[in-house]
Amino acid sequence: MTSGSKAQRQLANADKLWHLQQTALVSGLSWGDQQVLTGYCSDRIFRKEEVIFDAGSPADHLYIVSRGYVRLCVTGPGRQEKTTAILRSGDVFGESFLASRRAHRTRAMAHEESWILALSRDHFLRMAKQCPVLLLNLIRILNRRLQEAQRDIEALSCMSARQRIADTLVRLGRKHGKPLISDQQRVKLTIPLSHQQLAHLTGGNRPHVSTIMSSFRREGLVGYQGRRLLLDTGRLARQARAAG
Repeated sequence: MTSGSKAQRQLANADKLWHLQQTALVSGLSWGDQQVLTGYCSDRIFRKEEVIFDAGSPADHLYIVSRGYVRLCVTGPGRQEKTTAILRSGDVFGESFLASRRAHRTRAMAHEESWILALSRDHFLRMAKQCPVLLLNLIRILNRRLQEAQRDIEALSCMSARQRIADTLVRLGRKHGKPLISDQQRVKLTIPLSHQQLAHLTGGNRPHVSTIMSSFRREGLVGYQGRRLLLDTGRLARQARAAG
């Protein structure tokens, strides 16, 4: 290996290490263990809407979002799609690799062009034996994911469509929103979000979602800056709590 290619590889590893450090997965790991883990990770860029893995496909890697956004989806009766999460940089997915029947239960797709790190099951288990905190970190991440899923179930069973959409927009604003300097009451979503994608997130249909979003826009609860949504999360949160 030439000195130039060696330096390029070290730079690439440093970049992967930086992105790995943005996730709670490596919390508590020593610098040396983080470097070893980085060496085990491969990386790939996925185009917008490209499938990373499909439901039923073999689960043998844990994935980390380095750049971009990833949608996790399930398909219900009648081939109706439900988006269970939109992940951002630092988020982990593909946890089915630890199940006894190692097959993915969801589909993962790039919401826009995304750089993904992949860690094989064998390498993860090897590191977990040396650093048990790695497994504990994954359990904590999965527990937060479970809490979010439980809230989704509660929303589907207890909220009206208007409440569900308001609640979903509030949660998206908290995770993917950037406060506006010109209007501190509003946040701008950093992810593109169509009415169809919002319908997949809320378990609704696109025409009904479009009708509700038009109502929200007339009431000043949402707006647009270019193609990005502007959200008044405070008022939307009150809509989510209002009687259906």
